[in-house]
Amino acid sequence: VSSCQLRTCVADSNTGGSGAPDELLWDNPGAATTALVIVDSAQSGAPGNFNITASVTPSPTNSTCAAASPLVVDGPPLTAQTLSIGAPAAPACGLPTGNAVYYSVTVGGGQTVNVFATPSSVDLNLRLLSGCATTSCVATANALASPQGREALSITNPAAAPATYVVVAAGPTGVTSGTFE
Repeated sequence: VSSCQLRTCVADSNTGGSGAPDELLWDNPGAATTALVIVDSAQSGAPGNFNITASVTPSPTNSTCAAASPLVVDGPPLTAQTLSIGAPAAPACGLPTGNAVYYSVTVGGGQTVNVFATPSSVDLNLRLLSGCATTSCVATANALASPQGREALSITNPAAAPATYVVVAAGPTGVTSGTFE
C-alpha cells in the first residue's frame, strides 16, 4: 500500500494457494520509498503461519522501448535475460500483455533476420515493431503455452536501405518476471 492512511494498493498478488508460495513484484518508478506490505488470508478469520522475505533488484536496463538493447545479427546469443518488473508490453497485437523487455535489430535492405527466444521459466511471447511509436505489430510469435519452448520471429526488410526494428519479449498477462535466452 502507498500509506496507512490512504490504503491504496500499488501492487497485489494472489497466485499461491494453501502451502504454496506467493510472489509479489513491484517496480518503484521513482525515488527510494518505503513500501508497506499487508499479508492476509483468502478466508475470513482463517489463522495461519507464514514466512516472508524481501529483496530489492534493479529493473533491466531495457525495460522501455526507448532503451532497447541492440541485438547483433549473427553475433553471440544473449543469455540469462530477465523480464522487466515494469510496465506491460505495448502494443498488445492480440497477445497477452505481461511485462516486457525490448531489443533492437537492424536488418539490411532486402535481407531477412530470424529472432529466436528460448524461455526457461515463463511462457514467452514476441512482438516485432517497426519503431517505438507504432500501434501495431509487424509480426508476433506465441506458439507455445509453456516454458522451455522456442519462440521465433522472421522479418524481411522490403526496403533497399537498412531498417531498425524493435523486438518485444513479454510474458503472459499478469506475469511480472521470468527468464529466457
